[in-house]
Amino acid sequence: MRFCRFFCFFLFLCLIKKVSAQDPVYAKKLIDTLASPGLHGRGYVHKGDSLAADLIRSEFIRLGLLPVFNKGSDFFQPFVHSVNTFPVENSIKIGKSKWIPGQDFLVLPYSGSLTKKGKFVLVKKISQNNAAQLLEDAGLNSNAVLVIDCESAEEYKAALSALPICFSLTDAILLLNPGKLTWSVDSRMMKGKAAIEARRESVLPSLKTKSRISLDVQNRFIPFFRSYNVA
Repeated sequence: MRFCRFFCFFLFLCLIKKVSAQDPVYAKKLIDTLASPGLHGRGYVHKGDSLAADLIRSEFIRLGLLPVFNKGSDFFQPFVHSVNTFPVENSIKIGKSKWIPGQDFLVLPYSGSLTKKGKFVLVKKISQNNAAQLLEDAGLNSNAVLVIDCESAEEYKAALSALPICFSLTDAILLLNPGKLTWSVDSRMMKGKAAIEARRESVLPSLKTKSRISLDVQNRFIPFFRSYNVA
């Protein structure tokens, strides 16, 4: 998430001179705290971003730093933005096997809420150019979940570009990512449509032996979320 990356990076820029003269244990402790479960990934759910901002401000004050933009301020520059969040645990089941959130799959940040059970249709090597014909040949209909198997980073990128076409035919899409799952944040939300990515290596075996899928994705879109830059 851009905001969290920004203020964590800014923290390192501001503290590097101080830390370099101190025990490196301090730097490790600070990083461990920012990455700890108690800060909820520095995300918008459970106010993780605010908790991280408070911690950084406290460190600025303790080290005797002054605010960049207003010498009499408290280091915070508040702003309001929209954000799509997922406050409850989302679930996917293949047969009786339940996938682990964050390990086996992640909900894409612009996904909406959807509960669905049924068959899935698996396709490969999809792109903007061939999506319509490929999905027609595969027999995809609105009752099925579309599973897109990507064997390389290039195929995954091509599949992402084809998603608008895919969502015109179904309301649930599962992308098999051949790489690392990385969480991000979005200010958009697709109402009534579920977009999910899964770690290909861990979930493909179960998809080869089963034909039905169950998913439950619940989002909460916040149009006016108050957050802070810290500087």
